[in-house]
Amino acid sequence: MIFCHDIEIKLIYFILTRINDIMVLCGKAVHPMEQEKKLQESRIEVFEELMTCGHTIYSWSYNTHGDLLRTNCPGMAGHHILTRSGCLNYVLEHISKLHVPVCVGTQLGLLWGAVQDYGDPSGTIYLIGPVISTEIPSKTITRAARYVIKEPAMRVFFEASIRHLPVVPIFPFKETLLML
Repeated sequence: MIFCHDIEIKLIYFILTRINDIMVLCGKAVHPMEQEKKLQESRIEVFEELMTCGHTIYSWSYNTHGDLLRTNCPGMAGHHILTRSGCLNYVLEHISKLHVPVCVGTQLGLLWGAVQDYGDPSGTIYLIGPVISTEIPSKTITRAARYVIKEPAMRVFFEASIRHLPVVPIFPFKETLLML
């Protein structure tokens, strides 16, 4: 006895097979790895939209050599601070060894979270941040920036940028990182 559900599944399979055959004949077949990559990219885009609902937390993706692949951040300040602070090097050195999400931070109180896609042969590393975990008074920001950043122009730029970062307590930030 054949159930209606079985017929629907067989019909869907037949249609998908024929569509793939037609695409092969037209030279437009999509390799399964490309399909998986596109699916992964769409999932990341949905995740980025969900992250901006509560706070504006930017996302970044890097290859295993530390090259920036993509970001939804309008500027590159986060990338420059991540690389100059040594946090990106720490992530690159430790994430593949640990096989768990990693939180990294700077002396100035900025936090990033990182996770590696072990299912992806290229090992893409996804980061979220920067955020600050507690409200930081302006005097503390200025004092810390003077101590850590030696270039006056970069210090002024940092002080202006940090005031626009979201304040996200550490536990909700870690929860967001685990969802990535």
